Amino acid sequence: MPNKTEQEKALQIVKWVQDNIKLAQIDFNTYTARFNTRTTNDVLSQKTVSYLASCLELTAATIHLLRNKGLDPVMIAHEIENKHTKKPTLHFALEVVLDGKLNTIEFKTGKNVSIYAGAYSPSKSMPKSKSLAVTRFPANQCDPKRPIINIFGVNSHHEFGQTFKHVTGQSLDCVRQKMKAADSTKLFSQITKIKPKIHHR
Repeated sequence: MPNKTEQEKALQIVKWVQDNIKLAQIDFNTYTARFNTRTTNDVLSQKTVSYLASCLELTAATIHLLRNKGLDPVMIAHEIENKHTKKPTLHFALEVVLDGKLNTIEFKTGKNVSIYAGAYSPSKSMPKSKSLAVTRFPANQCDPKRPIINIFGVNSHHEFGQTFKHVTGQSLDCVRQKMKAADSTKLFSQITKIKPKIHHR
């Protein structure tokens, strides 16, 4: 049986993350309290992420699993304007070279995944959002035993203004309050009914 290509390995990992890490309705006080301390190992052992803010933890888990297969992904942090609050917030994705070609992989609502050739593109990934800045972080800075946010060179989201051009702890807190207000059993049911797919673009 021939060895799997890097693309096949990556797809297998993405599918595993979709199938095994569940979306959960997590109390926002709990979510906020653990945001600054949660590790990739926590995500992989507990196998749950918040249904309203999952892309960072799902991306971190995927990066760790890709690195275990000898691949060298890069964390993408895309600063965008939240359409509800008009405050800066963050979307996360990853870039990885597969079989000699650069690819972008990102998690969307309901654990849907978008994969496309080339570097991360704000117009492809977040076409309806105002793009503010894109920053890349080497995955070798992401120790699975340390808080995920350490990859950004900070120990708390209140320090994000030291790393990012637009996003601050205050702007994230504002967005979180909006998310807290939107949180409901009905919305959770709608999102978790989505059957995750992998979309090649």
